[in-house]
Amino acid sequence: MSHQPTSYTARHSTFEIFRAVVFKIRGLLMVPLLVFLVLCTWRTSQRDLAESVVGLLLFSAGLLVRIWAQTHLRYRLHAERRVATTGPYAHVRNPVYLGNILMLAALALLCRLPWIIPVVVLWGLLVYQLSIGFEEERLGERFGQEFKTYCLQVPRWFPRWSVPEKLKHGLRTTWLSAAAVEWHCLLLLLIPAARLLIDNIR
Repeated sequence: MSHQPTSYTARHSTFEIFRAVVFKIRGLLMVPLLVFLVLCTWRTSQRDLAESVVGLLLFSAGLLVRIWAQTHLRYRLHAERRVATTGPYAHVRNPVYLGNILMLAALALLCRLPWIIPVVVLWGLLVYQLSIGFEEERLGERFGQEFKTYCLQVPRWFPRWSVPEKLKHGLRTTWLSAAAVEWHCLLLLLIPAARLLIDNIR
């Protein structure tokens, strides 16, 4: 007796399918926030140099975390596919998402909307938490015990500061190569630039 292929829907729960969809469109889910930052005029702070400096520093920190993570991603190195465990991945499992949240918070400051930072952070955590659930399930299936051991040793969100010396460095690509991959993040600075333009037109 022949067996019909099991459909994706039949093999996965509705929640798992939902997580998969969120993972696929996680970037698009940030667009409404960015549009809001440009257009919102409610409770904007006075333009302040210190606030702008803090915003730029926070944005730079998020971008540097992303670049640092890129230097240790093994597929960038054309090396054997294994779990990335060195560099920032020795401290926290999702440094790229943490970098993204830092940059989103920075954009809120640069758009003079500091009150929305908690909303931005919580939205980012929600979207990325769902995405991570999907990613980690797939990584667990692919890498098995190696990935399970890594998850037990390294926290998902809150970095550990003390790590074995061998995990601090490891095989990596150059910062210049990683920065070339991440240059598009600078386009996010068009958000506060657009906000400044709109404020001057009003």
